Amino acid sequence: MLKFSGEFNHAYIITYERKPKLYKKLIYLNLLLFVIISWLQFNLQQTILITIIYNILIYIIGGNEIIIEQMQIIKNIGIQIEKRKSNGSVSREFINQNIIRDVVLQEGLTTFTVEIYLAIICKGMKQMILPFQYNLSTDQLMQIYYPLRQMIM
Repeated sequence: MLKFSGEFNHAYIITYERKPKLYKKLIYLNLLLFVIISWLQFNLQQTILITIIYNILIYIIGGNEIIIEQMQIIKNIGIQIEKRKSNGSVSREFINQNIIRDVVLQEGLTTFTVEIYLAIICKGMKQMILPFQYNLSTDQLMQIYYPLRQMIM
């Protein structure tokens, strides 16, 4: 889900939020774990140990998935990109307006598809910065692209 907030003249916040892919699988795994523990009739210590091991595995498997991506555009200052993962960790990156060379909609080719994504080209950097890791629709990208260009370029 894409959300827009803020005042267009000074600061603008764009948030993309999605459910983790493992969400439905975790429900089934919790149910399965409960059935197994009930069926095997473990004592309290064994149940706690199994639960701890299970939670560690879930943290390792599903902890690196980005669930919220946010781009804050601050007029005449720059862009802050924030990514929140399902394990609770947050990473932030600030891009000063002075080093931004261009904002583009780039096409990426795979074997069977053409994907369009938003990219920020910075001076002195070999790689482009992608504010949104997950593919958004062309309409959503256009809703982001025009305000971003007007405020930054």
